[in-house]
Amino acid sequence: MLPVRKGGKVYLQCANRHRKKIDAKDFRIRNEAKHEKVPVLEKTGEDLPITHRLCPRCGRDKAYWWIEHTKSSEESPTQFFKCVKCNYTWREY
Repeated sequence: MLPVRKGGKVYLQCANRHRKKIDAKDFRIRNEAKHEKVPVLEKTGEDLPITHRLCPRCGRDKAYWWIEHTKSSEESPTQFFKCVKCNYTWREY
């Protein structure tokens, strides 16, 4: 629930617009955003599993692989491959 000012009074209001009157001296309304740094992880290959998959570029039969949701969560995930030899990356749906 979030504090909302309406007509000089302060209410706690939920997303469904239900309100509960509160005593304004007990609360202080502030607009602050906390920003956190998010680490970016790169797929280097050192920590990825290896499978037997033929590289379309160099023909080697070993590739790193991982799965990502590239669209909405209802869609099936996309499987990515990265050749161990030439670092070519491709995907299969």
